[in-house]
Amino acid sequence: MNPRRRIAITGIGMVTPAGNDAPTTWANLQAGRSGLGTIRHFDASSFPVRIGAEIKDFDAEAVIGQPKLLKFATRSVRFALAAAEEAFRDAGIRPEAATSQRWGFCAGAGMMGQDFGELQEVHRFCDRDGEFNPDGLLRPDFPTDPVEFCRNQTNAGLALLTRHFGINGYATAVHTACASGGQALGTALKVMRRGQTDFMLAGGYDSMLNPIGLSAFCLLGALSTDNDHPERASRPFDATRNGFVLGEGAGFLVLEEWNSARKRGAHIYAELAGDGNSLSSYRITDSHPSGDGPIQSMHQALSDAGWTPDGIAYVNAHGTCTLMNDRSA
Repeated sequence: MNPRRRIAITGIGMVTPAGNDAPTTWANLQAGRSGLGTIRHFDASSFPVRIGAEIKDFDAEAVIGQPKLLKFATRSVRFALAAAEEAFRDAGIRPEAATSQRWGFCAGAGMMGQDFGELQEVHRFCDRDGEFNPDGLLRPDFPTDPVEFCRNQTNAGLALLTRHFGINGYATAVHTACASGGQALGTALKVMRRGQTDFMLAGGYDSMLNPIGLSAFCLLGALSTDNDHPERASRPFDATRNGFVLGEGAGFLVLEEWNSARKRGAHIYAELAGDGNSLSSYRITDSHPSGDGPIQSMHQALSDAGWTPDGIAYVNAHGTCTLMNDRSA
């Protein structure tokens, strides 16, 4: 039986509310600088929540170039393109003609949807009498935009990134809400262990900072309303917590087979050693107060890596600042 492949992390790329690249993000995190603030890229003044973890001063054309490519990229996919490019540059390796089929891609994505303007048009053409009439979509003067429709599909980013970077091997997108990026890394790990790829670009991207996303979570009552003090609004496990803060961004890792990374003299950040996941289908907004789902996942990850709890030096908790989820986290 062949020994299990070891997987190295050799590249990191980020576009986050704390910085538009990985070094800036890390420096601001170390300095304790908050990435939260008043929403700027659309008018949120009429919402009960007017704050978010927003990407700031990101110029996609300056960072990415290629206007034709950006024509098909949503806001979050633009973040993904920049973060992926940074990860490749950091790793010092990228897909080439001879290796493209040994490269794979796995991304956590999927919360994107139609934008507010499109819904306004549907309402204008299909709800003139107070009831939804789908025949309005077939009217010759309905302002259809097939590019807009394609741009907002869940797998649109997957297709755009794999084509742009020349990744011709395994590719998939996973969507498990807040766990999507982590599950994408676990999926990539298993794909590489099976020998389907030698290299993977893996991570996640999304943006919920839009009128539809903000409306939905305001209606759920899940967001913090600390509009006057946004830098303090996200405070998981605090006695005064009152909800989470919507955000956006992208983060990617370059993964490669350990011996290959050592052979080419790559800088290895860490080994991706184990993963675990479970389906904790308790409520649409809450996880089970017992924490059973996360407990199962952590046990699986430790077992997969061959570790014990006493060897763990850092735990990153999923603290949503809500009463139910903080209780289980």
